Amino acid sequence: EERLRRERIELMKAKQSGDEEEFTPKEKEPERKLTFKEKIVNFIYFYKWHVIVTAGVIALGSFLIYDYVTTVRGDSNMMFTIYDCKIENYAGEMEELFSSYTPDVNGDGKNYFEIVWMGIPFEYDGTTYEQAQAGAVQMMARFDSPEPMLIIADKRVAEEYGLSESLIDLREKYPEYENIDECGFYLKGTNFSELIGMSEEEIPDDAFIGIRRVKQGQYYTEEMEENYKISEEILDKFIKDCMKDK
Repeated sequence: EERLRRERIELMKAKQSGDEEEFTPKEKEPERKLTFKEKIVNFIYFYKWHVIVTAGVIALGSFLIYDYVTTVRGDSNMMFTIYDCKIENYAGEMEELFSSYTPDVNGDGKNYFEIVWMGIPFEYDGTTYEQAQAGAVQMMARFDSPEPMLIIADKRVAEEYGLSESLIDLREKYPEYENIDECGFYLKGTNFSELIGMSEEEIPDDAFIGIRRVKQGQYYTEEMEENYKISEEILDKFIKDCMKDK
C-alpha cells in the first residue's frame, strides 16, 4: 500500500512537471509584416482557382458587352437560299435596296436591312451530305423562330420543304399581278435586276420572294406578329417598285 502511494505521488509529480514544462510560456517572435507584393502572391496562391474563375467570368462578360455594343443589328431581315443563282454577288446592293424600305425599328438613327445567307438545304454538285444537312437544320431552325419573316428562294427549295404551307399566298393581296403564286412574288421580268444593277439573264425563272405566316400558339407569336407587320410593309414597297411601269 505504501509502495502504491509513493508511486502515485511520483506519477503526480512527473505529470505536474510535464504540465509546467508544456505550459511554460515561450517568448513570441515578432511577426514580420508582409509587403504588398507578398500579400498579392499569397492571395493568388491560396485562392488561385477563385481568381481564375473570376477572371474568366469578367473576360466573358466584357466580350459579350463589347459584342452587343459594337454589333450592327438589322431593323429587319430576310433569308436567302437559291440553288443556282448569281444574286449573292450583289449582296451589298440588295441590302442597300431593302434598307431603303426599312423603318428605323431599333431607334439608332439608321435604316439597316440584313440578309441572312442560308446554306442550300439539299445535296447538289460540289456539296456533301453533311453540308446539306447543316443547311436543312439552319432552315428548320429559322422557320421555328420569330424571324426572319421574308425569304428569297426558288421552286426546288420550296418543294423540298413545302414552303407553300408556311408562306402567305400573295395573290389575295395583289390580284393584278400575274407573276405571283402560292409561294410568293417572282423576280424575273420585273424591275428587280435593274434595282440592284444586275442583268436580267442572271435571275432564275423560279426565284421568288415570300413572307411567312404567323405561327399561332407559340411563345414567340407576339414577337412574330410585330415582325410580320414590319416585313409586310417592306415587301409591299419592294413589289410596287419592281412592278412600276410594268
